[in-house]
Amino acid sequence: MERLLRRLHLAGFDISPADRLRVLQLLDDAGPAYLREPAQLKYLLAPLLAKSAVEQERFYEIFDRYWEDITQPLEAPEKKTREWKPWHRLALLFGILGGLTGLFLWFILKPHPEPLKAFFEPIEEAAYGDTLHLRNLSTPRDSARVEFFWQLLDSSGHQLLREETARTDWRLFIDESLPPDLRVRLVALHRLRTERDTFESLLRLRCSIPPQPPTIQLSNAGAIRPGETVTFSVPGAPPVDLQFRWNIAGQTFEGPSASFRFDSVGVYQVEVRAIRLGLKGHCAARSALQLSVGEEKAFLAVKPLQRDAVRPAAAFSWGWTLLGILLGGMA
Repeated sequence: MERLLRRLHLAGFDISPADRLRVLQLLDDAGPAYLREPAQLKYLLAPLLAKSAVEQERFYEIFDRYWEDITQPLEAPEKKTREWKPWHRLALLFGILGGLTGLFLWFILKPHPEPLKAFFEPIEEAAYGDTLHLRNLSTPRDSARVEFFWQLLDSSGHQLLREETARTDWRLFIDESLPPDLRVRLVALHRLRTERDTFESLLRLRCSIPPQPPTIQLSNAGAIRPGETVTFSVPGAPPVDLQFRWNIAGQTFEGPSASFRFDSVGVYQVEVRAIRLGLKGHCAARSALQLSVGEEKAFLAVKPLQRDAVRPAAAFSWGWTLLGILLGGMA
């Protein structure tokens, strides 16, 4: 309605504020009933705004044009369709192919993280008193990104004997306190990726100068009778760095010689071990012999003899007889 009043004002109508209030009052009271009947609505508004017959006719003309303008359907703007030219499709195709090629090259050429792999050159055998240089060949070997732990364990892998965490390589001294069978383990831990890998190998220790197997000398070179005592010894002056341990019939003796009384008839095992001192028995040599004391006779069991029945070793049949006749006729 404000647009209608503005048109009337431009057409020369003198519309006061009181006229505006009366128009609004009319629209509030009877306007909703005449919104779809413009002919009735203009006849209600004309007496309020036209002061003469000329203005009344002029009002009807302005109102009709106004009503025609506001009731005329709005025309939708024409949509412009964009035509795809052949070079547009070609450019799109090359763009997609270029993007896929770039993505493939980026994936192939981008720096892939090097997998963590713990490894060192195994040393299978060493001697007591040696210093082993365990070389760390892990990848990557950068100590700024990877932390290394060296471990020396027993043969079962449960007891930790030595550990080194400050160096990438490990110089391990083999002292006399270590057992002969060991397990060397290298643990690599990546500081950034929390990745972990382990490598281990077995290590066998031997003495650098093993003793010679000792010779066993008997005080009685003849036959040994029950109740006789025999002394076993190592000939010559025993070396000061060797210890001798005897095992005779389950009994243990220490020293370069041992005496034993054989009380009964039987076969006895005599063993002596030459052990180099300071290596906890890991450096040793062994000799053994078997003795027969008294005369051992074999007796039959006390049981009555039984005669065995005679059993034929071959079975008779007519087939074999016929085969023999045929072979004889051919001869």
